[in-house]
Amino acid sequence: MIEDIRKDLISVIVPVYNVERYLRECLDSLLSQTYPNLEIILIDDGSEDSSGAICDEYASNNENIKAIHKANQGLGIARNVGLQKMHGKYVTFVDSDDYVDKAYIEKLYRGVIDNQVDVCKLGFTRFGDGRKPYKSTEYKDIKFEDKEARNKFLPLMLGSSPESSDAIEMCVCGTIYLAEHITNHMVTFPSERNLISEDLIFNIEYMQYACGACLLNDNSYYYRINPKSLSKRYLADRVVKYCSFYRYEVNRLTQLGYPHDVILRCSRQFFVNLRYAIKQENRQISKKPMKSSCNAIRDICFNDLVIKILNDYPIYKLGRKQKIFLMLIQKRACKVLYLLASFNII
Repeated sequence: MIEDIRKDLISVIVPVYNVERYLRECLDSLLSQTYPNLEIILIDDGSEDSSGAICDEYASNNENIKAIHKANQGLGIARNVGLQKMHGKYVTFVDSDDYVDKAYIEKLYRGVIDNQVDVCKLGFTRFGDGRKPYKSTEYKDIKFEDKEARNKFLPLMLGSSPESSDAIEMCVCGTIYLAEHITNHMVTFPSERNLISEDLIFNIEYMQYACGACLLNDNSYYYRINPKSLSKRYLADRVVKYCSFYRYEVNRLTQLGYPHDVILRCSRQFFVNLRYAIKQENRQISKKPMKSSCNAIRDICFNDLVIKILNDYPIYKLGRKQKIFLMLIQKRACKVLYLLASFNII
């Protein structure tokens, strides 16, 4: 097995944008991998700090690292450039402010080889700048045979079912893919500037061709909680983006023939996103007066798509806290929702 595990080339795509503070830690963790046969593709997406120079430094000192510089277009497009340049049989993605355990890629590779599947995902350890892990995402070892990758594994990425909290992370980090499906079927990322969850769109398309998938009981991908990330910033058009993504996602899944119970998973995740949208009206995040934030919450409560999804969803199947949150939206209890957001209760 040791001989086999050194045979296949694995491409690691790392999009880079203004991460000079963290980039060396990320790249050093990739250079220390126990799996030796790697090509590391750095896509400098128009960085304005020293990130581009760091990419060039590592590329000049390591023959398995390639640095590519381009104008800023966002994370999704940067990853697409990496996909065009990859030569590996398998490909995985690492964000440039994260890092990985030294056996991370070997574990993913063993997952696809030992289980004879086309995609393998493991869990995350989340941490802040203090490096102290404070939350982990862990999975049980599960194998999905053949078309179960499309019909059972992918739906878990879309969101939880009404009856349980069974969702898994939809992001491409922490996951390894068979590259030929991406190349042969031209699977790409949309721009997150157009669709707010570009990783999930990529996975929806990839899983149509995957033969088998697996989850590993491991959390050796270290995900940095960055206060400057998209999910942590105030975005005035956040709800508009969530609605646009939901419509696209449901239309595409319907085209692909997915049943109603899968669409319900999208709806439940939409409710999670609504919570983020209301939570950002906390004055510490929005910097807005109470009246303006209440008006923004009111717009959410009166949004036509929000009303439709709520009316179509079996809210009675949810847990108590989730039911209360959605009932407050239905009753347009804007001030109550604002107070809950202000005290970080939602």
